[in-house]
Amino acid sequence: MIGVALVVGAAAGSELTRRYLRWAWGFTDLFVLAQSAEAVSLARERGTESGYERALLDYAKLLKDRTDHAAPELHEGMIVTDLALTYARLARLKRRLGDSEASTGFDRLAASLCPRVLWKHCSAEELEAVTLRLDSPRRSEEEPAPIVGAGPAN
Repeated sequence: MIGVALVVGAAAGSELTRRYLRWAWGFTDLFVLAQSAEAVSLARERGTESGYERALLDYAKLLKDRTDHAAPELHEGMIVTDLALTYARLARLKRRLGDSEASTGFDRLAASLCPRVLWKHCSAEELEAVTLRLDSPRRSEEEPAPIVGAGPAN
């Protein structure tokens, strides 16, 4: 009887441990991806073009590694969309640097992910348009928005 209880207890403990580790691994993935995405943003805003390219390539590798075996907390569509947008950014950067061959290659990689991107319409051009919108300075960064109804106090 004690042996059965030990076996059942060990099995339950093993299952709980497996679930906990899978949950914790998901948060580790989220943290690593968030840190890498922030590194890309900082490199774009404050770094050199080669630093930005390196950050994009590193981020693309992290995303690619997770497309087929992402943690449950990371929706595959989210990972694939981010990877497609990263390839679109690389294409735009390569175009700006005058490397049309590499730019075309990254455009093709981005477009090849469109069937897995969860958008109504997806193409290399649409992905680039989205990255341009996402990467442009926000109004709040350019100038403070006026306060509606603000005026001299009576």
